[in-house]
Amino acid sequence: MSFGVRLYRLDPWGFVDPDGFSAEDRQAVCDVLMSWGWDGTEQMSLRTPDGLHVEFHGKLLRGGFDGVKFRVSGASEDLWRLILETAKSGGLCIFSDANEAVPILIDRAQRRDLPAELASNPNLKVITSPAELLRALGG
Repeated sequence: MSFGVRLYRLDPWGFVDPDGFSAEDRQAVCDVLMSWGWDGTEQMSLRTPDGLHVEFHGKLLRGGFDGVKFRVSGASEDLWRLILETAKSGGLCIFSDANEAVPILIDRAQRRDLPAELASNPNLKVITSPAELLRALGG
């Protein structure tokens, strides 16, 4: 199983908001990824404690940071924790390849930053745990 998960912050019109990130936001995301084993180089990959190889992409080393894209083959509890911790560190919404139209929120407060039609979507989920993330992603 191979799939993608993207972490973004949306502007009030529903677009990815690259201007909504500060250097501190980017550093917080980098710090989480480094705590999981990323060495901070252009080789953007790591191995979770349970052995899953995870590749990710984003403008983490330069300006214009707009989020993180994970590409994974497989699934594990550690993977869900990694994605959730990364999203929380930057206040990011989670998007799955399986349902690109509706983000998964990590905090109810994120709802007020979404466009009205998206904020009122009945499929919008707020998750707080790795198990909830797995269910929200359809697992």
